[in-house]
Amino acid sequence: MISVIMPCTLQEYEGGAKKRKEKLDRAIKSFLAQDYAEKELVCVADGCMDTIQFISDNYNHEPSIRTYYLSKQEHFSGNVRDFGLKRPNGDYIAYLDADDKLGEPTHLSKIVAGFKSPHADWIYFDDYVKYFELDHLPLAPREAKLTFGNIGVSNIAHRNFKDIEWSGCNFYNHDYIFVQRLIDKYPTYKKIEGTSYVVCHIQNGCDT
Repeated sequence: MISVIMPCTLQEYEGGAKKRKEKLDRAIKSFLAQDYAEKELVCVADGCMDTIQFISDNYNHEPSIRTYYLSKQEHFSGNVRDFGLKRPNGDYIAYLDADDKLGEPTHLSKIVAGFKSPHADWIYFDDYVKYFELDHLPLAPREAKLTFGNIGVSNIAHRNFKDIEWSGCNFYNHDYIFVQRLIDKYPTYKKIEGTSYVVCHIQNGCDT
């Protein structure tokens, strides 16, 4: 099984995406469209009961979605993902931001296959950026590198380790702090091809 951790809130905040309800719905639908059967979505509502209510009203019939409430955390706090990371059933962990989406239905199956032959403790991959609302325009590919500003949750997946945590991975560079922990603790990793995470909320992108 692969578990996808998704922090989410429908509350507006400075710098946050607009139309948050529509984008949360888009993210969930992109997860459900994945062709890999053994999957679960772990949603962590960051101090927002409206998020819990929205998921309950619209996706209560989906057994692969589990929702949790966490008291409101500081912006860019690693505690939200850490809360989710303590609750997955999966052998592998991937991530999805509530204002992004998974592109092709094969995204999760490519990740699971990527952990095998040769063995890897964690993997990373390129992502895509959606700059325009028009679906017929191509996505812009971004190359993932193990350097600051070039890798984040849109580029990684790891095994369900019990000794790795997001706690303390705070501020704007929280993703990179976590990647550094992976590099230091688990040096067996590799880059894979064929995944399709789509970053939508980005400077000059369609969701800003």
